[in-house]
Amino acid sequence: MRLSGKNVIITGGSRGIGRAAVELFAEEGGKVFNLDISLDEPFSNPNIEFIQHDVTDWDAWQRVTGEIHDTHGSIDILFNNAGSVGAYEGIEDIDINDWHRIVDLNLNGVFYGARAVIPYMKAQGGGVWCIRLLCGDMSAQLVLLPIRLRKVRLGHLAKTWH
Repeated sequence: MRLSGKNVIITGGSRGIGRAAVELFAEEGGKVFNLDISLDEPFSNPNIEFIQHDVTDWDAWQRVTGEIHDTHGSIDILFNNAGSVGAYEGIEDIDINDWHRIVDLNLNGVFYGARAVIPYMKAQGGGVWCIRLLCGDMSAQLVLLPIRLRKVRLGHLAKTWH
């Protein structure tokens, strides 16, 4: 039980990779909060709590993280898993509303989660922040985060040009 006593937030944990992560973290003893817009199939593990949540809503992030922290005393792990591939069209064919929805989900949703959780992690002396397949110890400097995220997104955008 490597995560015994740890409070874990996982976004997009109702299906796919997120669901597997929710179940694994709970099996390892963590109290897991699955933040997702819907829940297709309930979890049987009592260490898993589903909270209906839209990761693109900054005010909702502030509310839910405050409630989790105030009720459970800490937020030890944030796994920003929620995301979507979005459109497969070329740049010239992507609907502008789809573009905004995907950027809001895949970039702003991750930023909002980190922005809401990192102050709690810093105050408690640390924590772990994961973005899909990338995890980091919160003792690292995050000063250049906006620049790094912009470069990553623009790098991926450039690769899709055809």
